[in-house]
Amino acid sequence: MKCRTCGAEISEGSECCSCCGAAVSSVAGDTKLYGAPGTSGDTRAIGAMGVTRIYQEKDMGKTVVYKPREKKKPIFGWLVVTEGPDAWEEFRLDDEDGQNFLGTGEGCTLRLQDEKVERMHASVRLKGGTLTVTDLDTVSGTFVNDEAVTRVELRDGDTVRAGDTVLRFRKC
Repeated sequence: MKCRTCGAEISEGSECCSCCGAAVSSVAGDTKLYGAPGTSGDTRAIGAMGVTRIYQEKDMGKTVVYKPREKKKPIFGWLVVTEGPDAWEEFRLDDEDGQNFLGTGEGCTLRLQDEKVERMHASVRLKGGTLTVTDLDTVSGTFVNDEAVTRVELRDGDTVRAGDTVLRFRKC
C-alpha cells in the first residue's frame, strides 16, 4: 500500500505513514483521531492533508504572570575581587548615597572569606558622587594602590587591599 500524501510504501497493518505521519485510511476522505479531541496531543489526520497536531494554550500547562518590573537602582560602580579567596566576586555599588562595610562579619554588605580580613575592616561610603574608603582601625591596615590609608577617595581603576584580598574599583 502507498501513502496518499507522500507516496512512500506503507507496511500492512500500519495506522500511519512512517515518512510523513499521514494516517492510513481505507476509504478516501476518512478521518482518524488519536487522543482525546481538544486536548494537547490531539492528533488528527484530515483527508489527504496529513497529520495535524492541535495544541491549545490553556492545555500547554503554562501560567503567565504579569507584574510591573521593579525599577533597578542606577549603578555607580563595582568592586571586583582580583586576588584572594573570593577571586572574581563582584560587588555592585548603587548610585545612592550610603555606607557599605567591607569585612568578614555578617553585617557587612561587602562580605569576604579572607581570614586576614577583620569582621569590620573598612567602610566604603558614597556621598555626593564621591566614593571614599576608610580603614576602621584594623591591625593589618587597608591599602589603596599599595599605600596604607586611613581615608581616601577612590578613582576608577584604583586597587584596594585588605588582608590577602585585592579589589579593583571600576566606575560607570
